[in-house]
Amino acid sequence: MLSKLFKKRLIFLLFIISVLAACNSKSNKYDEEKITKEILEMANKWNEAWNGTINLDTMMALHHNKLQYYWHGKPMTYEGFKEVLEKYIIGVETYDNALRNPVVTIIDKNNAIIGFQLVPKNNPLEETETAFSLVFTRVNSKWKIIHIHEG
Repeated sequence: MLSKLFKKRLIFLLFIISVLAACNSKSNKYDEEKITKEILEMANKWNEAWNGTINLDTMMALHHNKLQYYWHGKPMTYEGFKEVLEKYIIGVETYDNALRNPVVTIIDKNNAIIGFQLVPKNNPLEETETAFSLVFTRVNSKWKIIHIHEG
């Protein structure tokens, strides 16, 4: 038979292990509602940065320096994306869109994806096939776009 002292120590040890396990599982949790709200806000900031007169510095500040983007099927980096904006978009194109049907998928506390359609603000019921997915990663408590998919 096990001694009373051994049983007490075993029970105490099991109690400590269960408390530590519970604490550890709570520390790995994250606030999905808060992250969803932040990602929706960031996607709206991204959309508003495109609308009207595009400010290059504002636009680039939304993106991670390891951005992955495809321009007409060609892979682009952060620098390549900036070049496309400067050469082909700013001063040439103007937009006035709103997000429709956003869906946020949280990967973990520092990574999330949002997919949505863009519709003209002046005609939000217009059928469109313009859809985007933005992949966000958190860097020093700030969300940055690391990948853009347009289709």
